[in-house]
Amino acid sequence: MSDITAPATVDAAAPGPAPLRRSFLLDPAVLLLPVAVLLAAILLPLEPSKAFGLPAHPLLVHVPVVLVPLLAVAVVVLAVRPSWRLRYGLAAVVSAVVTMVGTILAAGAGEALRAQRSSRTGGPAGVPQQQGTGAAAARPGGNGGEGRQLAQHADLGAMLRLLVILFALALIVLVIVDRYGIHTGGRGGVLTSRPVGIALTVVVVVLAVLSLIWVIRTGHVGAQMTWGREGGGAPTGGRRPPG
Repeated sequence: MSDITAPATVDAAAPGPAPLRRSFLLDPAVLLLPVAVLLAAILLPLEPSKAFGLPAHPLLVHVPVVLVPLLAVAVVVLAVRPSWRLRYGLAAVVSAVVTMVGTILAAGAGEALRAQRSSRTGGPAGVPQQQGTGAAAARPGGNGGEGRQLAQHADLGAMLRLLVILFALALIVLVIVDRYGIHTGGRGGVLTSRPVGIALTVVVVVLAVLSLIWVIRTGHVGAQMTWGREGGGAPTGGRRPPG
């Protein structure tokens, strides 16, 4: 009788079913990779000319000018401190995607502004129509000098756009590899090995430094163009003699 009423201790002590492990493909960093690629593909052809009723380029250009240096410095710090990268890597990836979107739009707005200026001067894009004698057209503040600066600025902006896209994608891949190593407990094979991690870190840091250099170069040429126009452009001196 006592055997019938005794509690079944064996079943109570038996372990329950193991909890289901979430697929790593649902990790936020993994999901951001195709989002970043899709955004780059969609935004690359865009050349916005207006934003809030104002010229788009002077507004959008502040995004890469501010965010690219901040992101580059942050990535270098995270490369030196890998433990911080595990903690703040996802925030860095989100910042990289925002920076990439802003840089693409700023470069596209620059192309639109370049086309508008060329249509006003009647010359090909980036090369305003030269008027007057050859000496006058070749002056640093004249149409020829401004056209060369505009073409240089556009080329630097296009290169900066490419560098920032590669920078953002490489950073996402690095963070994915880091998080995959945590997900697998360091047993992810070659993908989570130390040489692969070092190689990816070096690539990301190099792209960060190059992006920083190019945003400085692009901004420097753009500032020369802006201040040159506001300062009058043409060299000081007497009037050009008649004839």
